[in-house]
Amino acid sequence: MSKLPRSSRLASPVDTAAHGECRISRRPDDPRPLCRFTGHVVEDPQPGRYHIDAGWCCPWSQRVTITRALAGLEDAVTVSYVDNQRGGRGRAFRERYGPGPVNGFTLLRHAYEATEEGFDGHVSMPALWDRHLARVVRNDFAGIGIDLATRFGRPTASRDTTDFTTFAHPDWTLA
Repeated sequence: MSKLPRSSRLASPVDTAAHGECRISRRPDDPRPLCRFTGHVVEDPQPGRYHIDAGWCCPWSQRVTITRALAGLEDAVTVSYVDNQRGGRGRAFRERYGPGPVNGFTLLRHAYEATEEGFDGHVSMPALWDRHLARVVRNDFAGIGIDLATRFGRPTASRDTTDFTTFAHPDWTLA
């Protein structure tokens, strides 16, 4: 098998015969939160420091990527998308959306395992990766959205946030 460059690695197709179905298992007595990475974006971070691993199939990921766009952070915070199909190994970077550009991970689980050795928890998206620390710093969508909206020290670049109508669809009737 030829070795692909880190930036072009892709996961194999979903293979439930080999890997089984994806199951989220959690012991009822596990006191740890489901989303256990709760770090914050540092104040006024350098552009390119943070990366979001998201999924088009995930409404929480969509909220975070919308917040990123409304905050005008497309050039400051990169984003990649995992495949919509989830197999027994969890979410993966496949041909449809391309490889994970930050570390060449083929599975989103690899980012979690790089953060916490022997990670045994739920691999959720979106996940916020800090390139300087080389780890997932946050994996709860509400916290990521708040950080994107407040920690970059600048107002929204692309829209006037004082006028809600700038966010409205042209067909909407606003009272």
